[in-house]
Parts: sequence; structure tokens; C-alpha cells
Amino acid sequence: MNFPLKINNSSKNKVKIAILDSGFDHEESSISLNIFKSYDCISFEKCTLKENTKDKYGHGTHISKIIASGTLPNVQLIPIKILSDTGNGDINAFVNGINMAIKENVDIINLSLEIDKDISSVYKVIKKAYDRDIIIVAASGNNGTGKVSYPGKYKEVLSVGSYNNFFEKSQFSQYGKELDFVGPGEYMNQEIENTDQVNNGTSLATAFVTRSVALFYLENDVSSNIHLYSYLKNSVIDLNQKGYDIHTGYGIINVEKLLE
Repeated sequence: MNFPLKINNSSKNKVKIAILDSGFDHEESSISLNIFKSYDCISFEKCTLKENTKDKYGHGTHISKIIASGTLPNVQLIPIKILSDTGNGDINAFVNGINMAIKENVDIINLSLEIDKDISSVYKVIKKAYDRDIIIVAASGNNGTGKVSYPGKYKEVLSVGSYNNFFEKSQFSQYGKELDFVGPGEYMNQEIENTDQVNNGTSLATAFVTRSVALFYLENDVSSNIHLYSYLKNSVIDLNQKGYDIHTGYGIINVEKLLE
């Protein structure tokens, strides 16, 4: 994805990102300066501000490191715990988490997760966030089928699939006409510094796309999510057949070109 080796440290812009996941390990020092607030939306009837969301599952911490590692404190993360210590969650926690992200006036919501069906309350809160010009980035799913999972399937969401080390669609990456972009989901460690945990999945690809959007926010004034989307589409490295295709979407976001 051609991330810059050095981040522009003269930017006065800030970008606030909600990460709805399994929480964050607050003993993780490499990005501790990037943590703005943390919320727990599964242990209580409503989201509660917590100093430590205790990510025993580890997924949310890993996603957070991909998004913010090596960046400036101007990238402010808000981990919102909606998944349990086994990686499970419920719709109420999801809806409450999105509403908390909206209340916090975030710029981006990262959803490295999938829901297996269309649920009206999920779409309603996604639309609510979109209408406030929040960029929503979600995983396409890991079952390899020609059907994008929710909430990535919604038109208001940037749906992200995965490519492998040979710049081909990952076998597990779900695809379809709703797919927007692909990111490294079988990534090499050199894609990101201070990240030694290696897994596969569209969750990781989603985090890389969120990272690219965050860097764009640092250097540009984004007037709307439609404005940003046009920039993303015009900065891609095309894969597979020429132009858009259902397996890799518009392609890989070329971050170097995006930030020109």
C-alpha cells in the first residue's frame, strides 16, 4: 500500500478513530499516546468510560497497533469494547458502540468484524453515522464466498477484502459487487512497524485501509465522506481485471499517491 516511511510531523490536523472490537491492552506502550478514551459496551447496559478495557482476546489491540503504530499523537484512538474475551458480541453492544462513536464526534469508525445478516437496527445506526460524514470501514468477511458480509455490504460503508503476498485476492476473502478496496490481510511484517503478531484475515486489511484514511485526514481538510471516497478511488493500484471488479473492488489504495 506504499505507506510513507515517515509521517508528516508538521500537521496541525487531528483525526479521531473509534475501533469497535475486543478492547485494548493498556499495557501496550507502543501506541499508548494515541489512546484518547476507552469505552466498555458489553459489561453494562450502556457504554461506560473505562481506563482499561482489558483486551484478553487480543484482536482489538492488534487492530489498534496496525492503525496507529508509528503515527503521531494526532491520531487519536477510541477503543470501544463490543466483543467479549472470546471474540463474541451482540447487536445491542454494536449499536451502543456506534452511538458512542457518534457522540464522541469521531472521523472514522473501524469495524474489523462481520455480521451474518441484515439487521434493521444495525443499518439504522450505520446510516446515522454516515449522515454525520463519519467514514465507516468494515471487513468483507473471511469465508471466501461471493457474498460480502454486513455491515460491509451496506452502501454507506467502505468494504475491505484481502490480498496476499502475490497481490492476488486471498482465498478466504469474501467478495461481491459491494466490495470497495482490498488491503494486506496476509501481510508481511514490513508493512507496519512494531507489529509482531501475524494473523490472516480481512480484519487486518480493514485496519490498513483505516490507517490510510487517517493519514489522509492528517494532511487534508475533508469536507464529506463522498469527497474522501473520490480521492481513495483515484489513488488505487488496480488488480485483477482493468477497472472495478467484484473480487478486488477498485484495488489497493496507493497511500503515497493519496498523500501527494
